[in-house]
Amino acid sequence: MARRTRGPGRPPLEMKGRRFGALTVLGLARGRGTSGCLLWRCRCDCGKKTTEDGRKLRTGKVLSCGCTGHRGPAPRPRGRPRQVVPWADEAARMRSEGMTLAEIGTLVGRSRERVRQVLADRASGGKVK
Repeated sequence: MARRTRGPGRPPLEMKGRRFGALTVLGLARGRGTSGCLLWRCRCDCGKKTTEDGRKLRTGKVLSCGCTGHRGPAPRPRGRPRQVVPWADEAARMRSEGMTLAEIGTLVGRSRERVRQVLADRASGGKVK
């Protein structure tokens, strides 16, 4: 088994026969990839042969030849998730009892305008921003 060392003249990691997503490594190819790592010949589950960078295989950045037969991990959602306001129900109850927005804001530690926004969003059925 090859040693796990880097540098010129050192043996490469043995990856022949290993699977990375839909790719099976067939053997070492000539040259180096854009990241400076060795290139490996691979066969995809769809049957196509391809040459891939070893680092991209090991880190999971490449999982197939590009065919639609195997997709990588699901993309991460963008943006901030909507915030849940824990005091919204309590503020709605206080408002229904006749308290003013300023009084509710003082009790929950928010401005009168913020209390108005939360109650308006809650009344419309939308999520609170």
